[in-house]
Amino acid sequence: MTTRMMKLTVWGLVGALTGIVPLSAQQAPVQAPTTPQTAPQGNVAPGSTMNQYVVGQAKPPETGAPRLDLTMDDVINLALEHNLDLQVAKLNPQIQDYSLQQARAVYRPTMTSQFGYNNAQSQSTSTIEGGTVISSTTQTYNAGATQLLPWGENFTFSFGNTRSYTSASTSSFNPSLRASMSFNVTQSLLQGRKTDQTRTNLKMLDYTRQVTDLTLKALIADTIAQVRDAYWDLRSSIEQIEITKQTLALAQKLVEDNNAKVTVGTLAPLDVLSAQSAVAQQQVTLANNVSTWQTRELALKRLIVGGTDDDVYKATINPVDRLDVTKVTPDIPGAITTALGQRTDLVSAKLNLSKTELNLRLLEDQVKPSLNLTGGYSLSGVGGPQLSRTSITGTVTDTIPGGYLDALGRLQQNPTWNVNFNLSYPLGQVAARASLASNRLSFEQAKTQIKVTEFTISTAVTNAALAVQNGYIALQASSVSRDLAERTAAAEQSKFEVGLSTNYNVVQALNDLNSARLSELNQMISYIKALIEYERVQAVG
Repeated sequence: MTTRMMKLTVWGLVGALTGIVPLSAQQAPVQAPTTPQTAPQGNVAPGSTMNQYVVGQAKPPETGAPRLDLTMDDVINLALEHNLDLQVAKLNPQIQDYSLQQARAVYRPTMTSQFGYNNAQSQSTSTIEGGTVISSTTQTYNAGATQLLPWGENFTFSFGNTRSYTSASTSSFNPSLRASMSFNVTQSLLQGRKTDQTRTNLKMLDYTRQVTDLTLKALIADTIAQVRDAYWDLRSSIEQIEITKQTLALAQKLVEDNNAKVTVGTLAPLDVLSAQSAVAQQQVTLANNVSTWQTRELALKRLIVGGTDDDVYKATINPVDRLDVTKVTPDIPGAITTALGQRTDLVSAKLNLSKTELNLRLLEDQVKPSLNLTGGYSLSGVGGPQLSRTSITGTVTDTIPGGYLDALGRLQQNPTWNVNFNLSYPLGQVAARASLASNRLSFEQAKTQIKVTEFTISTAVTNAALAVQNGYIALQASSVSRDLAERTAAAEQSKFEVGLSTNYNVVQALNDLNSARLSELNQMISYIKALIEYERVQAVG
């Protein structure tokens, strides 16, 4: 080992324990070089391969299913397109749009119409009616419209028409054609002038629509983070299988060499047992690693496929992105500022606070007296054949022709207008005031909760940044430890070859090498996932 290598090794171990990293180590990114495409087999010499393995391009085990090479961008795009949870959540904004459309429809006018026919006979109660039984028929043709306006007004319009015929001799128009038109407006002057239940609900639905968008955005961000984690977990499982295979191959080669020495009489048969035990241990570890790989592949597929009939679900996924790790120095104040400005949970909390404030304003309005101003204007006209008689009940001497247009023409001759003020006020307003006081406390509570959320976000971002910093230091230390384990294992093997070491020491060195390689791999994955979490906590809660 060169002097410079010894210094870096010492400084790396010190940095892992104290958190101090040498300048040269800070400037050099930890990267994963390329590994062999296939796993070494049992007849690979320990001394020739102990220093060759590095994290990189290990392939998943053969399963008989087609192998599908996927990059990180590929799996993210698949998740955004096929993830079942996202497909369900993407419908929520559309549902809220229809709810908004339904709520806004309250301000659209409602048209009304009526057609009626009435035929009646009644006993005469007056001698001037010209008979003992009076028959009459009436036809009605009415239309109208009502509309609630966004400022609290209620507008009503009606247009009525009747055609009446009677056998009574007292009628001046027979048949009588009547037309009428009326306009009425009701305006709230106190309670309901600035807001009311309808306007409040509409604004709340608008806020709910925004919260729905934020919820979908948060789910997308969380899903992407889960996909990235699952992708690197799968990559890690494949690398663990490769590491265990190489360690198993070294142990198997050691058993072969020991058997050869037993045959020539340079090694006692009992010394072979420790090497055989190492082989059995690595075989168990390999089986566990394969099981973990299968579980993690299913976890990734659950995030990126749309069902069991998906071609991706039937394939063996090979994550081809490299585990290249470069040092990232988190800007904690900047990250906190970013999180406080865009975190979906904080923005949603502020929107919910606005909804609470809307409800508070409604309750403040409801403790006011109810004072309504109602104004109306109506017109009416009569037309039809006009009868001239010698007296009230006399014979008809002349008939002046007339019709429906005469009734319309006489509308303006008979105007009517009215103004009314209606006041109501429950004495004391005990229930309304109690509800108002309760909601004021809830509003203050919600404002305080916003501050709690902001503090929680700041803490979460800081912890995520510290995890990134500490993860890089731990990764450097594990890289140094792995290098030392490789050198130690090679040295023990060389010493064993010349009789200066024991079989036990070689096996122990191989186990330490396997643990060091797995530890470096795990630290690599932990550091990458710490970066993923650092990005996530700035966007979603």
